[in-house]
Amino acid sequence: MNVIYGKSPKECNAKILAVVQERIKWYKEIGISLNLSKTEIIGFGFTPDSIAIDGHTIIPSSSITYLGVCIQSNLSWEKHINTLCNKIRSLAGRIRVEGRHLCTSDKRKLFLGWILGTINSNGLVFLSSATQTELDKIQVAMNAGVRAIVGLPRYGHFNISILRSKLNLPSIHSIRSRIMSIEAWKRFSKVELEKEVKGPITRGRTNRNIPLPDQKGHHGKLTDNMLIGTWNTLPLEIKNEENGNKAKKSIKKLFTA
Repeated sequence: MNVIYGKSPKECNAKILAVVQERIKWYKEIGISLNLSKTEIIGFGFTPDSIAIDGHTIIPSSSITYLGVCIQSNLSWEKHINTLCNKIRSLAGRIRVEGRHLCTSDKRKLFLGWILGTINSNGLVFLSSATQTELDKIQVAMNAGVRAIVGLPRYGHFNISILRSKLNLPSIHSIRSRIMSIEAWKRFSKVELEKEVKGPITRGRTNRNIPLPDQKGHHGKLTDNMLIGTWNTLPLEIKNEENGNKAKKSIKKLFTA
């Protein structure tokens, strides 16, 4: 993947064409050809021009999939979350069919590996900035997996929250908090705040809190800025924990439902 930027659409289009030509040249020099049918272009804030090369036209896309994450040109997670929900429901169907002769405990393991594994694999990317509506949509899809574990019908009114609690399965909000808390610990547990911030010893500095950056507009949606807020809410004993495995266990206990 190549990332280019410019001050105008004209400058961006010129750089895109230059990058494509450089890639074609590099591929030829090492003895292979660039697969133009799998080459994609996406623009943020503008729509790039189509590129015609060797009889093949590369048309800009409104979304691309990179390492399992659907990136949209409008910086929304709508398409990725819809795809994720469909995948979760499909996995719930697999638990129902392939686990029909298994006990509840074994089907729970399938849920942890298939469904929670899918969410956790790149959860930090989209869960940190997902809206409440999007989180609710993921939870509804996860509930299909809970129904499959206990053998409930696909439709009908049941208190899924109680079932999830009995099975000791986390909600999407707990998963989000876990993922962000673990990442916050990884990034900030080694930060020596006293060396970076001058001033009196306040309650916040005693709790190893980091001053919050600008939260207005787009800055409030940046993962780095949101992780600082997550770090500040962690208990001091977790912040001071030096062992990564112990810190993760403590964070998981902190968000159990």
